[in-house]
Amino acid sequence: MTPFLQALIGAIVWTFANLLYVDLKRKGVGSFARVVAFWLGMPATWISLLVVREGRHPRVRPPPDDEEALVAEIRRDRALRIARERGAEAARARRDDGDRAVGEASDTEAT
Repeated sequence: MTPFLQALIGAIVWTFANLLYVDLKRKGVGSFARVVAFWLGMPATWISLLVVREGRHPRVRPPPDDEEALVAEIRRDRALRIARERGAEAARARRDDGDRAVGEASDTEAT
């Protein structure tokens, strides 16, 4: 590997490590990656250590628990479906009874 390529790769790693360290410190993330970025970015990370203020993790609220509302909606839908099916069965039974009544009436008229 040529000295120029080694220097270029070193400069890229050094810059990336410094940017990563500043970002992790600003966000308040304490991890092994932050320690590694600190050591890879020496000596500029000493300046970042003193200049950049320690941040905090953003507080992420858990999503609302919609389980009860979802179960209630499923129950309403099921009740509507059952009522619709019962109504269709009742209508079919009335239609069949009406057809039978008409058929019986036509049989009695024919005789």
